[in-house]
Amino acid sequence: MPQKTLRHNGLCWLLLVFLSLLQLGAAGQSDTCSLYRHCNTASFSFSTGSSALAGLSYAKDMPGRWAIRYGIDFMDFSLRKWETNFNRFAYYASINLDVRQTALTALWDYSLTHNGGIRLVGGMAFFFNNQISGSIKLRDAVQFNDIAFEPDELGYVMGGVRYNLLFNPYLGLGLGHVIDANRRVSISADLGAYYKGAPEIFVDGTSLIRNNEHNAKVLTRNLSPYRWYPVVNIRIGFSFNPE
Repeated sequence: MPQKTLRHNGLCWLLLVFLSLLQLGAAGQSDTCSLYRHCNTASFSFSTGSSALAGLSYAKDMPGRWAIRYGIDFMDFSLRKWETNFNRFAYYASINLDVRQTALTALWDYSLTHNGGIRLVGGMAFFFNNQISGSIKLRDAVQFNDIAFEPDELGYVMGGVRYNLLFNPYLGLGLGHVIDANRRVSISADLGAYYKGAPEIFVDGTSLIRNNEHNAKVLTRNLSPYRWYPVVNIRIGFSFNPE
């Protein structure tokens, strides 16, 4: 395993240990729990947004202003033969797309306000297959001077982006209650970002547009600064033991 990956994973585990120690410290303040929420309250939540087509999580109140969430964000889907001209080109393209970003998540919520409506959120996600790939080719024949080229003669370009870090730290803000001790149903939002590391671009082609592999290194170098993946998720929670 490359040294940079080992170092990153080590930092990720240190972050997990640090957050766990903070929670243990908060656990010693059990008499303060009732000031903010009721510690015997938990919830199941369903979510959707930029990091999950469909997410499911379990949240549990902790002593003090803390809560912890475990969940899975399902983000695996495919598009086949999506035809578009992007509202600007003369020719239509046929696009295949595969998104593979399903993740297991562990998040800690710390209430910044007395009623828990604004939260600082941090944690970690484990991505099973952290990449987006696809292919594109023209839908119709193209005329060059007096020669018509069919789509299969021109070929297609395929490629994508992958992130080699399996464990991705998360940092963000939460709006609304993940767990509401006074209501059965609650709505909340997560605004934040995953740190995914430098993206790796891969490109290939067929027929007349083959030999694009050299562009992959150029794109990888140019896109190296873009290491954060934005998260905007909406969540509906169902609390247990509400008062």
